[in-house]
Amino acid sequence: MRYVYIIVILISLVGCRNKVNKLDLPHLNGYWEIEKVTFPDGSKKEYTVNTSIDYIQVKEHEGFRKKVQPNFNGTYVTSNDAELFTIYENEGVFNLNYKTDLSEWHREAWKNLMGNGVNNYTTAIELRNDTLFVSLSSSVLREELSLGKSKIIKLLNEELGKDLITKIVLR
Repeated sequence: MRYVYIIVILISLVGCRNKVNKLDLPHLNGYWEIEKVTFPDGSKKEYTVNTSIDYIQVKEHEGFRKKVQPNFNGTYVTSNDAELFTIYENEGVFNLNYKTDLSEWHREAWKNLMGNGVNNYTTAIELRNDTLFVSLSSSVLREELSLGKSKIIKLLNEELGKDLITKIVLR
């Protein structure tokens, strides 16, 4: 009986690990809902209700992510635009590196238009369909920018050379 306790304790210690290894990466495949985001500055944002979820597919050290919206009948609606990513390991930690031409394009347009002052408080930018989602770490700046949304949309579209953006959501 003593050996059973020792075996159970050993299995518990080995089974309760937090470190991700290369063999765990295929477990990313599937549908994911974001509950909480921790930003590089340590601040956190909780997501209580999500209208869209991520579908992730990984093969080797590459993959893609799609935003999908669930329907009541169990199906999903997607715009079929995928964000490609690569997975790289740095000091035992696996990182997903997203980079698309469009994401870099609208990030640069935002930086060029708004300048370094606003860009320094910008934590994330995502263009989804015709809506630009901008996450800001300053609530005061968020309030100030919300007063000029229509002008920002006009200037961004001019910078991009196309009418891609019809709405801005500041978070």
